[in-house]
Amino acid sequence: MLRYSARLGLWHSRRMWGIYVEYLTSVFWSYTMIMILLLWTLGWFFDLPKELLIPTLIPSWGGVLLGATCLLQFAVSLIIDSRYEKDITKTYYWMIWYPLIYWLINVLTTAVGLIKAIFKERNTRAIWTSPDRGIR
Repeated sequence: MLRYSARLGLWHSRRMWGIYVEYLTSVFWSYTMIMILLLWTLGWFFDLPKELLIPTLIPSWGGVLLGATCLLQFAVSLIIDSRYEKDITKTYYWMIWYPLIYWLINVLTTAVGLIKAIFKERNTRAIWTSPDRGIR
């Protein structure tokens, strides 16, 4: 995004506008979630103004509706897959944790990755360094 942002307004790049909007929305959502978690944590230790106070992380009606829709989608997928894999319904309870963990990893990866990208030396390539797995 940083490399190609100068081309964002050009007409011949218009097919990429949707991807730019999706990326910027994702980054905004990630930092918003970090801010919500930070304000909720600070609210336990300090008296925050009413506008900044996050009383609970338990979802309200909209969150419950989203969660119910997610569980319904999981149930439909289980019904479809149960023809091919027996006893798959045992995993239904654990399926709800996948999106939660995925979203948390997405938030942390986006926040750390954007900061590293902004402060990275310009015109250098990103190099993958494989972690040490104890194999020599």
